[in-house]
Amino acid sequence: KVFGWAWALHFFISKFLTSTPGLNVPGGFATRCYNKSMFFRRKKETNEKTILVIDIESGSVGGALVGLSLTEAPKFFSQKRIYFPSLPTRDSASLFSRLDPAVGDIIRHLSHVAARIRHHTEGERGGISRVVFFLHAPWVLMGIPERGKVSLDAPEELLGSLRTKAEAMLGNVETSFQSFGSRVPPIVGNVFDETEDLILVHIMGEVTELAKTENGVLVSHATIPLGTHTLVRTFGTHAGMKEAEARSALKLLRHDGDSLNPEWREALTAAHDHIMEESKDVIEEIIGSSTKPQRVYTLAPTPLSQWFTKGLTEDDRLADLFPEGSSARSLHPHHAKQFLGVHPAIPDLPLSFEALSIQARMSGI
Repeated sequence: KVFGWAWALHFFISKFLTSTPGLNVPGGFATRCYNKSMFFRRKKETNEKTILVIDIESGSVGGALVGLSLTEAPKFFSQKRIYFPSLPTRDSASLFSRLDPAVGDIIRHLSHVAARIRHHTEGERGGISRVVFFLHAPWVLMGIPERGKVSLDAPEELLGSLRTKAEAMLGNVETSFQSFGSRVPPIVGNVFDETEDLILVHIMGEVTELAKTENGVLVSHATIPLGTHTLVRTFGTHAGMKEAEARSALKLLRHDGDSLNPEWREALTAAHDHIMEESKDVIEEIIGSSTKPQRVYTLAPTPLSQWFTKGLTEDDRLADLFPEGSSARSLHPHHAKQFLGVHPAIPDLPLSFEALSIQARMSGI
């Protein structure tokens, strides 16, 4: 009789709570109940793990539900990214006020997707086994005391908040924290089969991260307090644009700004000069006394990545930083597609590289 009631409860949860659209239940309740109901389901042995990957930077929060195994390419079951508007101030409190609800929205969305996957498949697929948060500057400070050794420092208040939010929505799930700047640059080198030294430039909302690797080992890292929102604010201040107009103007960068009126082009030129000057100083810093990089990869929203990459190759102020025969390249979604088994039409690049970095360390999962 007890088993019969338990099975009836399982049927109710799987057929009603996890599949009825518009049902108003507390956040994560249906997902937690369905997780527990899996006890009554016949299990199928599989080496695939379903991981919730969450990417936290200064201008957005992204998340993906990913199936990972040692024998197959990563499977992206779902992805979502929430972009923050440009803020007049860049203090941590203002950024966190945008971050906290965005993380909750993404976990809620992906947990519902996981519930639907469990409902329609056999075995353990869709059962979230771990949540991995990838933190970018300014949420984590990186140090490299010696070659290949990385020290990380993140506010305990932030880590505790993220851990609590994950457990409140998903139940008793393991959480871990990684630094994008330490994990992803070596993966980019592996993706392109690079044996030469390289620099990865990642332009985000408020901050740009630069990391240098040598033979796949991280050797230096630095940040610039400039990002996509810098250009948005520049257009607003010097060209009188509203944010929506400024973001539309940024799409014209693929044409080198030729379609902009003279006032807007002047603002863009001023921003370009400032960003190139800052980049020159930081690239000199991370190169130090080591060898100059043969490759530079830029990860940023299109067409900003192309605009920045062209500046690296054509700006005379940076010419001495790179040896003869070196090249710069902007990263695009198609670069990740070939390494993903299942993916959306346009895979999220940071999340794709993060999933690949987790797979490379599967022995630790």
